[in-house]
Amino acid sequence: MYQTVDAQHVRNLETGDLIALGTWCWEAVQAWLDAGNALLPATWVDPGDARRQLNVAINTWRTQMENSGFPALDHWWDSDDMARERLTLTLLAGQGSPVGYWKDVENNAVAPGDAAMIATLYGAMVEYGALIFARAEQMKAEVAALAAAQLADYRIGWPLAA
Repeated sequence: MYQTVDAQHVRNLETGDLIALGTWCWEAVQAWLDAGNALLPATWVDPGDARRQLNVAINTWRTQMENSGFPALDHWWDSDDMARERLTLTLLAGQGSPVGYWKDVENNAVAPGDAAMIATLYGAMVEYGALIFARAEQMKAEVAALAAAQLADYRIGWPLAA
């Protein structure tokens, strides 16, 4: 199978070789065309590659979402690696924040910062992370079920409200 690259070149999709028009290699391409085959357009993308690229993009989206914060207690809270570690260690200590508050993403000090508040934040972080994970898995299943022609139009992210 061959794919058009430009007006003077095609690519053998089995070997990856670039073949220039008029070279001795072109004879094999011409014989293939004479047998009734047609060149794939330059815009053609292997569906397997497209699915892999979409899955990589979905994983990137998931990581970005997991690091972009989470909602709880009428605030938005940090959830990057360091914030998750601080929250987890504070939860494990079981005494709440030693300074009596916890800072949200806008740097507001939110009291009381006690053990109950820390547990609530931790639970909200885990729940939001689970929603992100579930959406990523749903998108991967959607991508796997798409026809090849639909792959280029797939949009990654939260579904838009109707």
